[in-house]
Amino acid sequence: MKTARVGACLAIVLAWTITSPLLAQYPPPSQPPMQSGEADTNDFFGPRNAQFRSDIGDGVGYAKGFQTFGLWQSFVASPNEWLFFANPRGIITYLGNVSANVGAGVRYYNEDTDRIFGGSFWYDHDNNGNRTYDQLGVSLEWLGKYFDVRANGYVPTNPGKDNLGSFYNGTTQFFQNFIGIGQSTLFNT
Repeated sequence: MKTARVGACLAIVLAWTITSPLLAQYPPPSQPPMQSGEADTNDFFGPRNAQFRSDIGDGVGYAKGFQTFGLWQSFVASPNEWLFFANPRGIITYLGNVSANVGAGVRYYNEDTDRIFGGSFWYDHDNNGNRTYDQLGVSLEWLGKYFDVRANGYVPTNPGKDNLGSFYNGTTQFFQNFIGIGQSTLFNT
């Protein structure tokens, strides 16, 4: 089953790699300038994007790599000013574990300062094969042409820690009339 998941992920990445240069060759459709008296039409459901990402090899917090599938949907409340968005993502590791996260937020463009102010909330779920972990997150951003500021905060929602196992580590120590044998314990938190 895990081999089938990895094969499907690799097939999708290969198809995306081959077709994405073809899509980039077409310029975006141009809109003719508005004539006087013509109403400004606003697409409330702004741009949509599909996300495909592949991380191959070992990295911080993961082994063997993973494949990410996601969607990004915006909702434009006021043209060139307010943008609300939703961003669900699913993750399949090359070891066959499944994770996901979903976020929603808002961005506001201030024309006077030429800056974007934004904030979002996130929920993350991670199944590392031994235990599942969940967390809530908040992100704030202040973006401009030359200088960006971003801040993120996270709150884990799982209690305590998970004992993965204990083993003798090969150390010994004499104390009083006893011999102590060293033991190490691994935890996930």
